[in-house]
Amino acid sequence: MLLSRMDKGEIEITHDFYRKKFQLSNPNLKYDFILFDEGQDSSPAMLDIFLNQKATKVIVGDTNQQIYGWRYAVNSLEKADFKTFHLSTSFRFSQDIAGLAWRY
Repeated sequence: MLLSRMDKGEIEITHDFYRKKFQLSNPNLKYDFILFDEGQDSSPAMLDIFLNQKATKVIVGDTNQQIYGWRYAVNSLEKADFKTFHLSTSFRFSQDIAGLAWRY
């Protein structure tokens, strides 16, 4: 009902509206590779669009940094059946800083 009212211009259009319209159009993105960043905070519509593409797909993110659950975001890292690779090195700070933080 809300999507229909937005489509008619009866109520304000949100980002979720045009994202859902794009999903419902069954887009076929003509790319060989698609990288989905911040996969821990995905909308279900974006995840569906992504998963339905024929390209080689990669999702990156950090399950522990999901902050948009209040907006009904889903954790694509757990929903997609992809092989998981973990980072073994932080590029943000040194091992000394990581060890210090780990103790506290």
